Amino acid sequence: MIKSLYLTGATHDGLASHYVERTISTDLKDLSNYPTFLVLRDKNVIFGMVGVTKEGEICRLMVHPEYRGKGHGHTLLSKAIANGGTHLETLGSNGVAIHLYEKYFNRTSEKHLVSRTTGAPYTLITFSI
Repeated sequence: MIKSLYLTGATHDGLASHYVERTISTDLKDLSNYPTFLVLRDKNVIFGMVGVTKEGEICRLMVHPEYRGKGHGHTLLSKAIANGGTHLETLGSNGVAIHLYEKYFNRTSEKHLVSRTTGAPYTLITFSI
């Protein structure tokens, strides 16, 4: 049985851990939205993942904090691009991800929005090849 570190203590810069855990749990149960869904694992523990939709959107690119700084994000992003990934979105508060994405993509738009649930402002940045 494969376990995901994300299902316990999941993190994503700018998002609450309960949101990330729920999203990942849902994605792992139904991968039909992703013709390509890649995971990195250490023995039987998933520590990284990325999906590519039919439209070429790269999503759910995540590496557990214990495994960051070892090139796993680059590996996942490169594989996603090789499997048809052409664009992605991230929160403006996600500085680590933005730094990575700028090595592969051009920043194509930046939208300033307001959360429907909390009323808090946030920035959504789009990157494309």
